[in-house]
Amino acid sequence: MSCHDHERDALLQLERSLFTSSNSSAYLKTAFWKAGGNSSNDCCSWDGVECDDTNGYVIGLDLSSSLITAAIHSNSTLFSLVHLQSLNLAGNNFMNSSIPPEISRLSRLSFLNLSHSSFYGQIPLELSGMSKLTSLDVSKNYLFGDFPIPIFNLPGLLVLNVSRNQNLSGYLPEFNKTSPLRELDVGLTEFSGIIPASIGYLQSVTRLRLRDCHFYGSIPASIGNLTQLDYLSLASNMFNSNSADLSWLQKLTKLTVLNLQDTNLHGKIPFWLMNMTQLIKLDLSLNELTGQIPRSFSQLKNLEYLSLSKNNFTGTVEADIFFGSRNLTILSLSGCKITLNSPLQNNIILPQLEVLQLTFCNLTEFPYFLQFQRNLRLLQLNGNNIHGNIPHWIWNASC
Repeated sequence: MSCHDHERDALLQLERSLFTSSNSSAYLKTAFWKAGGNSSNDCCSWDGVECDDTNGYVIGLDLSSSLITAAIHSNSTLFSLVHLQSLNLAGNNFMNSSIPPEISRLSRLSFLNLSHSSFYGQIPLELSGMSKLTSLDVSKNYLFGDFPIPIFNLPGLLVLNVSRNQNLSGYLPEFNKTSPLRELDVGLTEFSGIIPASIGYLQSVTRLRLRDCHFYGSIPASIGNLTQLDYLSLASNMFNSNSADLSWLQKLTKLTVLNLQDTNLHGKIPFWLMNMTQLIKLDLSLNELTGQIPRSFSQLKNLEYLSLSKNNFTGTVEADIFFGSRNLTILSLSGCKITLNSPLQNNIILPQLEVLQLTFCNLTEFPYFLQFQRNLRLLQLNGNNIHGNIPHWIWNASC
């Protein structure tokens, strides 16, 4: 079916309000949004527009990364497209305008992406009444004030991302057993408070990112119930030392990313951590971990990123234990209070590192494996006891 005349007119008015001569020279999804001439009168065929096949109503609008430089006002014709189910305005510049509360008129929306678009102000409470929402992304804007907590209770919400809004405050509510959330990201915000034990009810969650907030108290062991987790970041909060017991992590066998940087961890690296063989990224830096770094690190065959920097380890560590993964590109051991030993190994296939940080590792010479590196972008060796001549091959060890 062809689109309806009133929706075509609404789209044309929207185009005129959002696109000016300053961006007309670039490729835009709306370049051929015109009626008549060489353009189609059927707005269902326009780039970025999706219509229902049975009734012709506009159900999807994707204007992401379209070089928009304009504000959306409360009287925008966008809000007359009441059949919309999906709206993507990410990656534009809405000139520090606020998110209009009138967006709630689009009551059938299930997908709403307003990320990285220079929105400014408070998140409208009206969003909490949009009961069809399954995915809400307002990350990377300039949003502030209190996050409307009722949004957490939307019955079908699967994805909630409010990250990188540095002045946005809020807290995590008590979750219920019927919550269908799969992704929750409040990282790099002013969210604070205690993480409730009821977070363990979110058993469908695959991604949980609470880093760089102001959460305090203990890390609840109930996170161990989230056995579908693929990504877990609790870094840089204000947890107390009671969080040192991480035995609950043993249940999270699907993790590929584990970031516990600066979470007040104490004690030794637990032996069972080496059973988490799906890990691609592991960050335990900026903690109070002690004891020796276990040789069993070589079992983590899929690691691409490993940081153990700035802990209180002891003893001598053989460099080759970190080369069990051929995919390793970032290795940081700076300030670990270890002695790194790198004996010449002829029977090991080395990963090609891009970042290597070995400050204050009691090195007395350039590590042998540097002569086989070709992709290094960052190499830090300061604070060691290296002496003698600089080997000629060091100049070939980078890109």
